[in-house]
Formats: sequence, C-alpha cells, structure tokens
Amino acid sequence: MSHPYKALAKTTPPGAKTGKVVQKCYAAALNDCEGELTKEHWISEAVLREVSVDGETFITNAACLPKEGAWVPAASYAAKVLCERHNRALSPLDAEGQRFFQVLEQIDRAASTGGDVPAVTVFSGHDIERWLLKALCGAIACGAFQTHRAERLRGEIPREWLDLLFSRSYLPQGWGLSFPHRIGEAFSTAKNVGLAPLLIAGDVVGVFARLRGLQFALVLRDVPLETRGGSLSPSDVYRPTGFRITYGEKTETLLRLCWDVPPPKAATISVRWQPAPPGTE
Repeated sequence: MSHPYKALAKTTPPGAKTGKVVQKCYAAALNDCEGELTKEHWISEAVLREVSVDGETFITNAACLPKEGAWVPAASYAAKVLCERHNRALSPLDAEGQRFFQVLEQIDRAASTGGDVPAVTVFSGHDIERWLLKALCGAIACGAFQTHRAERLRGEIPREWLDLLFSRSYLPQGWGLSFPHRIGEAFSTAKNVGLAPLLIAGDVVGVFARLRGLQFALVLRDVPLETRGGSLSPSDVYRPTGFRITYGEKTETLLRLCWDVPPPKAATISVRWQPAPPGTE
C-alpha cells in the first residue's frame, strides 16, 4: 500500500540569475536580487493570524517590545530584510506553515465543539524545516531575538543556510527537526507560536520552536549527541514521520511528514490534544 506523499516546494527564484544585489537583503550574497527592499513577515503573517485575537498577536521575548510582552498587529510584525524577488520565492513556505496551523485549529475545534478533521493530512517535512529556517534567518537579520542580557542577537546569515532556503536542497543528515517526546504526552492547545535561538558556546546552531504546544528543535550545524544539552537531547526523535494526535474521546488524526531523505529510524509520535490552560487563548 502506497503512502500519501507531498513533494517539497520550489523556492528558487524563477528565470535566470539576475547578478544583482539589493543592499540589506539578507540573501544578497546569492547575487540574485531584484526589486525594492520589502517588508518580510519572518513569522509568516498568515501564521500570526492563525494565532491572533482580533488581528493582534501577543509577542514575548522580542527586541523593541516590553519585557512582559505586548499585543502586536499581525500585519505589521515585519521588517525590511528581503528584496521583492527573494520575498516572493519564499511564499510556498509561508503557505505550508499556515496549513500546518490550520490543521491544528481544526483539531482544536473538533475536540471542543465537534466537526470533521481529515484522517490523514500530509506535509513535506523538508518544507516545515525550511519554514523554521526562514523564520530564523529573518529574526537574525532584523535583530528580533535577544539574549538573556536583553541584547539584540544579530549576525550574517551563513551562505549554506541561504543555499538551503532558496533551492531544493536537503538539510544534511543529522541536521533538521528533532522532537522531545514521551509516549502519549499531552500538549496544550494554546494559540501561540514561539521561537528562540539555539545557542552553543555563543553560536547560533538552530532554532527552538513551540507551535501551538508542539515543541521542535531545528538543528543547523553538526552538534555531536554527547554535547547536546538544554533544548537538545540525545533522546529526541529525529525527523519524525508524523504525529498521531488523539483528541476528544478516542478520535485520532495523523499529521504525516514526508521525507525525501528518509530518517535513520521511522517514528510516528503519539500525542494527546488537551485544552489550553485558562487565560492562554
């Protein structure tokens, strides 16, 4: 029996390489810019709207915002860090990120008020990885992350990350998504998305993400298992093949992740959907 499959999106800008550079575009090193510098929603605007209340999202731990956080209009949480050509090229990743959140919202509604959820929804695991890579690159480029000393975390985007983001390349084996998991673990349905840099010895090696209660680490450098700590653990599930989510009484749905480069061990993770704590919606 064949399994449903979704190919990874094309994010290479169309046509011949332009040979142009737009200053302050974080992908300028590719020499393939065109158009004006544009506002980039490094956390996709469509995703922010999925976790918004009346068009505003509560943002915490971000530079330029109060320490306790603040409500920010989803449409305005952006920065001029990409030219028009590179911004358009990443639209398929925004769409995949939005689709992921929409399915989680469907599950939430079905668990609380009833409704239908597809038995299986298929995503490209590589595109979920690259959506998180897009968010990390944008956050670094605009200085959205801050250290525990409230200092902005800035830096040049590694050329290798740009090649992975704007091509159909795959992250090397050992890089990519990992998921801290305990069998049958319950996770909150709170409408939130959180991102924080993964740092080892002061260097950014990836990004830690919380997507409506599901936690991921995206590793973008060779990090030996024995040196992993904090948000990374040798027991994390590397590139899971899906999430089997139980909600309501005994109803379940499968979020399948397709990998063109198969993970060393195929693992589908079972988790339970639970109501968000009061005051987190």
